[in-house]
Amino acid sequence: MIIYFIKLAYRNFKRNWIFSMINILGLGIALASCILIYEYVSKEWSYDKFHTNYERIFRIQQTTETSDQQKRESATTFSAVATELNTSYASIESFTRIHIPPGDAVLQYEDKFFREEGLLGVDTSFFDIFNFAFKYGNATTALNYNNAVVLTEIVAKKYFGDSNPVGKEIEIEGAYGYYENGRYVRRSTHVVGGVLEELPSNTHLKFDVLISLNLYYNLEQQLSNWGDSFYTYVKLKNLSKQPYIAEELDAIVTKYRSDNNMKLELQRMQAIHLASNLTNEIALNGSESLTWIITIIAVLILVIASTNYVNFSIARSIDRTKEVGIRKIYWANSTQLFFQLLIESFLINAFALLAACLLIIVTQPILADLLEIDLLQKLYNLQFQILLFGLLVIGTLFSGFYPAFYISRLQVDNALNNAIKKPKGQLRKVLVTFQFACSVLAIGSTLILYQQMNFMKSKDLGIDIDKTLVINGPNINTGNDSIYNSKVNTFKIEANKLSGIDGVTLANFIPGKEIRGKARGYVRRLGVNEDQAGTYAFSQVDLDFLPSFNIEVLAGRTFNKSSGSDLNFKNSVIINKEASELLGFSTPEEALGEKIYYRINSTPTIIGVVDNFHQYAMDQRYQPIIFEGKIDPEKYYYLKLSEKINHSSLLNLQSIWSNNFPGNPFNYFYLDQYYNRQYERDDLFMKAFVLFAGLSILVATIGFFGLIYYTASSKVQEIGIRKILGAERWDISIFLSKDISIMICLATIISLPILYYFSSNWLLNYAFKIDLVWWMFVIPILLLVAIAAMVIIVQTLRVYNINPSITLKEE
Repeated sequence: MIIYFIKLAYRNFKRNWIFSMINILGLGIALASCILIYEYVSKEWSYDKFHTNYERIFRIQQTTETSDQQKRESATTFSAVATELNTSYASIESFTRIHIPPGDAVLQYEDKFFREEGLLGVDTSFFDIFNFAFKYGNATTALNYNNAVVLTEIVAKKYFGDSNPVGKEIEIEGAYGYYENGRYVRRSTHVVGGVLEELPSNTHLKFDVLISLNLYYNLEQQLSNWGDSFYTYVKLKNLSKQPYIAEELDAIVTKYRSDNNMKLELQRMQAIHLASNLTNEIALNGSESLTWIITIIAVLILVIASTNYVNFSIARSIDRTKEVGIRKIYWANSTQLFFQLLIESFLINAFALLAACLLIIVTQPILADLLEIDLLQKLYNLQFQILLFGLLVIGTLFSGFYPAFYISRLQVDNALNNAIKKPKGQLRKVLVTFQFACSVLAIGSTLILYQQMNFMKSKDLGIDIDKTLVINGPNINTGNDSIYNSKVNTFKIEANKLSGIDGVTLANFIPGKEIRGKARGYVRRLGVNEDQAGTYAFSQVDLDFLPSFNIEVLAGRTFNKSSGSDLNFKNSVIINKEASELLGFSTPEEALGEKIYYRINSTPTIIGVVDNFHQYAMDQRYQPIIFEGKIDPEKYYYLKLSEKINHSSLLNLQSIWSNNFPGNPFNYFYLDQYYNRQYERDDLFMKAFVLFAGLSILVATIGFFGLIYYTASSKVQEIGIRKILGAERWDISIFLSKDISIMICLATIISLPILYYFSSNWLLNYAFKIDLVWWMFVIPILLLVAIAAMVIIVQTLRVYNINPSITLKEE
């Protein structure tokens, strides 16, 4: 019987091949979209779930209420939290702390040396919490001795090739230092304790090198001097202990911090990637709300495609009445007809799924670059194939159940006598209106998303990052202060002689990355109580930095070369507008000449106030910054360019660098490209959203085209009569579009409030955002009208050119 049903379905496909192809194309695109979105979303939701007992692992976040009554939520806290929990409370199974070194470091093995950025300092218990696979070594012994270091496979290969480096020594300069005989030593020897396999892509911890924090004789005393800079993770013995941890954390705050404006809380590790956007995040995270939006789009695409199938099936039901009547007379009951029609739906969905898989295979190179996903291997995975089959069954039932039920219930005598009442089309009109509303939402959301992304990248940052080449500062063999100062000065003079270089300036921070220097709990105006102290970032810049980057001076002056006091932060500092307001000054001018309590018990005078600039992306507020003047701040060398530097100048620049800072790698990059890395997550989401929103519009357009095609074909005799009576093309277009106009109006009324509500809430994620203006809501309507008009015009021309004598003769 099933074979017979399949043969009947095949004949029906051949007889109505246009509608069959429209259904297969629409469903194929929809299924391909759902498969892609499933892979994208499932990866986002899978972060950190590969660790053993991941549901029992938590990170401790710290919330502090600032002097201006704003809450500062940070992913880091002070070092004693973990040790106190571990030693005093039985609910903790294990803990580990992670610390980001204050700067990049240079690793050297024999004559090979490279600058490495992804360094983390970790407790020896790191692998008690996290389960990363080892290529060489093991989790038990990798960090169990002083000065141990663990490398990722990629990094190890740079220094040791394919050999096993466990037990070999490697030099690290610039990560962690120590005092020896009154001198600060930045270079230390470490032993490789293990090599990790390539890290999973679905981990919120991104690193290349792990350095054991067991570097110091009195470790806890040393770490306590590093402030609130530790990412603290704990593994609970069981989840039932979680409610008691809150009380224990409160007790720790009371014991170690007299501030009653601080609170410590547990944060689930698996929620960090999507649900955490705290200050000092260890890496750029995803967005739970954006992931849900993409998921909703997948459902809508599938619903729209299935709606198309339902629309076509109901619209064509009147053409199948005689077929149904004859089958019921000879052999078929309602149940058999139902399953016959459901098999037709199954075959349509099966062909659509095959088309979806072919589409994914053909477009995989584009998808890999666009969405960073690879589905080719997944297609051969049994679990993924089961998912595809489930999607096929759901699609079949969703698109085929109602049409099969409706057609199989037709009465025999009415079917044979053409006495079937034509469907009034109310359900069809509701479904088409729904599609139009989805199209308005897709177009409008894409437009608003694009405007916000464009705003973030084009808005004046308050700091000139264009045409700026950055070189990572030297770490190796820089000599004492006077020698280093001389080398810096020589490098500046020689670099400025090169073609295309307008100036060289130095700073210990870089726009687009967190300023590691933090002054917490003590910076305030003289005469102000300590409980009014806020949190400020502090940075060191040379005397040319502020003017070189065109940072506007609102009051006072920048650092002056002729003023010796400007080179000592205990005497003079410059603050930005945000810091001025946080200190309580009503205007920048009011801040001039005032003294503040600052670090190392100093009370410097404010000599200038500069305008705010965007240190971070637009989803972050301005940061209060205090600038210290210094002749040779380490870390970053900025070269301002008049034009793009050519290869010859780069080679000359590298030679100058090597002569002044021998043994230091010449690592350079362009500042604007570095800064825009903050928008990688937003760019990826925008690509995904535009792709899938465009596909939803395409599927809706295909369905609308098919419906208008059928409507025009079913009314070809009526159109022929109207043409004989003098109707022009314009009249036929109005005749075909009268119901469509009403549906577009209803779709507009439904979709615009929804679009405004969700867009407004999404924009709340950004500290700096666009204003929603009227044309952002008009353009989607105009585009929808244009698409509908185009389809109607094409069908009008098709049926209008048919000779009325032929259609009326057939009737």
